[in-house]
Amino acid sequence: MRVFVTGATGFIGSRVVTLLRERGHEVSALARDPAKAERLGIPRERIVAGDLFATGKMQQAIRGMDSVLHLAAEIATQRDEKRLWKIDVEGTDAVADACEGARLRSFVFASTVVVGDAKGAILRPEDPLPVTTAYGRAKQEAERRLKKTGLPLVVVRPSHVYGPGGWFGELVRDLRSWKRFLPGDGKNLWDTVHVDDVALALVLCAEKADPGIFHACDDAPIAMRDFFFATADALAVPRPRSIPVLLAKVFRGSGPIDAAVRSARSDNSRLKALGWSPRHPSSREAIPGVVAELLRTSP
Repeated sequence: MRVFVTGATGFIGSRVVTLLRERGHEVSALARDPAKAERLGIPRERIVAGDLFATGKMQQAIRGMDSVLHLAAEIATQRDEKRLWKIDVEGTDAVADACEGARLRSFVFASTVVVGDAKGAILRPEDPLPVTTAYGRAKQEAERRLKKTGLPLVVVRPSHVYGPGGWFGELVRDLRSWKRFLPGDGKNLWDTVHVDDVALALVLCAEKADPGIFHACDDAPIAMRDFFFATADALAVPRPRSIPVLLAKVFRGSGPIDAAVRSARSDNSRLKALGWSPRHPSSREAIPGVVAELLRTSP
């Protein structure tokens, strides 16, 4: 299968590229820094140098592709709402435009279930999501627009994605320097998923080309405080202290904190029906290994 990937050098994208190549697929990619993409094993001639708005370049590269995996995005920690809309909505429009005329088997969009507070409810792919954050609104709008394009759309909605990098890497650095607090009492439930399990979900959905919406999460929801405490314990540092949510928003911004204090679980049964199963079914059990990997690879 010939696959074009946006966000190929990112936290999730780099693992997706590695997995695609391991499974024998030919990978092309959009990259602002072609050298990073080359380090992932993508030949220079299959790298489009540019950002999400390099529509003409992408259109040429996407011709003849079997699948597009659109992974490039701003995430919930982004405080600039205009930036969120520009990248997550308008950037997605640009990628969809670049697919015009291509005969794709699948267009896989990395969305999210982290869109607002579900008050502990189970989020199922067939039900509307509670959307209360700027990040959530941007991702849901991108989904809505993609549904109108006629592309063979597959939407994968990961929950809180942790692993050796990304926001989890920032959490580890902050805890090591005593700079991270716990917003609120931390009793809200998190639906979590390891980055490698997200990569497997995305690749599998591209291969299966089964249209629809799939939620990617592990099998063991965890309270936010327990997630933070497990990380601190693995680092052998003091557990973060709790501060009021309103004060946390002053330091971190309303959007990121709203995403953190949401409470939700997710239903991964539709994804499992495709043959997916989380290799890391519990974040509580996986965190020590992830922390150890981060400590080995960072100063």
